[in-house]
Amino acid sequence: MTVDTAARTRRGFLSMLAGAAAGAAAASLAGVQRALAAGSDGTPIAVGGDYGDARSFTRIINDTNSTTVLDLINNQDGAALQAYSYGGEVIRAETWQGVGLDARTVSGTTAIHASADKTSGATFTILSEARSPGGVAVLGNNYAESGNAQGVQGSTDSPKGLATTGWARAKGVGVVGVSSTTFPGSIPANTGVYGHAASGRGGVFVGTRSQVQLVPSTAATHPTSGAKGDLFCDKSGRLWFCKGGSSWKQLA
Repeated sequence: MTVDTAARTRRGFLSMLAGAAAGAAAASLAGVQRALAAGSDGTPIAVGGDYGDARSFTRIINDTNSTTVLDLINNQDGAALQAYSYGGEVIRAETWQGVGLDARTVSGTTAIHASADKTSGATFTILSEARSPGGVAVLGNNYAESGNAQGVQGSTDSPKGLATTGWARAKGVGVVGVSSTTFPGSIPANTGVYGHAASGRGGVFVGTRSQVQLVPSTAATHPTSGAKGDLFCDKSGRLWFCKGGSSWKQLA
């Protein structure tokens, strides 16, 4: 039997070229997939594309320097980053050293806009957690030196809503309000609301029915001892003033 050596060689050469091209394409695709996470059909996700079948997450890690991992800039009116989730968390940002998420706007009104559209059950528009003994879970700084500049604002449209809540679950201090260039060095524990003013009033209350209400205690009389300046209303509605220790004086 005659063997066509030339044909066999040509077919082998073409097959070798096709195999090499396929291998290179596969290697290139694998590299893209490692960086960008492919959909279920193996198509690499590219910048500017629209994909509805992504099956895995995209991870970009910087173990080399302090450079930002992902930088998004929108010089128009749109959002630099838009993210949706219909079941889980929208964005989770974690850091071991630097800043987990840095969002800034130059001429816009909102650096971060987060919304939770579920109308029942417990929802958290922003969940912030800290575990450092000296850490702060939420920090709001307003550096404007005029106007109604606010550090943190909370509002609610529910008649039973709570605009801002401070909950000291281990019997610390629920809410602290300070008007001073320096923070007080000592704040008494087991305190619901603590107000401190270096040159003014620690608390100012305005109300059409009453400026301040002392809810009567279930005790028949004042405590055995107290701190100088304590006010106490017993179950009969009698008002007591503590002059220190066990010394109480009935005011009304």
